[in-house]
Amino acid sequence: MPMIRMFLNLPNVNPNVHDRLAGQTVLMTAIRQGDMEMVRWLLEKNMVDINARNSAGETALMRAVTMYDLETVRLLVEVYGADITARTKYGATALDWAERYRWTIDEVIRLLSPKRVRVA
Repeated sequence: MPMIRMFLNLPNVNPNVHDRLAGQTVLMTAIRQGDMEMVRWLLEKNMVDINARNSAGETALMRAVTMYDLETVRLLVEVYGADITARTKYGATALDWAERYRWTIDEVIRLLSPKRVRVA
């Protein structure tokens, strides 16, 4: 991780560049690998576009949903304001992904529901 951080801090390095295979960003890759330390670091440094999309139109939030990662879903939505209404090229939202992956946790449904109530 220290080498990756050092690389990402170099001038002219863009952490929002998409890979050539599926258009994944470094944030999406960190989520897929379950590297919460890297996810937090990228978000805290405000280095990444939280709503960037891969070649299928998927966002980091959708990747977190497919990984059954409630902590990251909560972080992306409640702390960093990820767009819960974003849709893939095929029209699916993060909530659609949660239903597809059979999430049964009420918290996930609350977080991803467009009409959720925010508590101050």
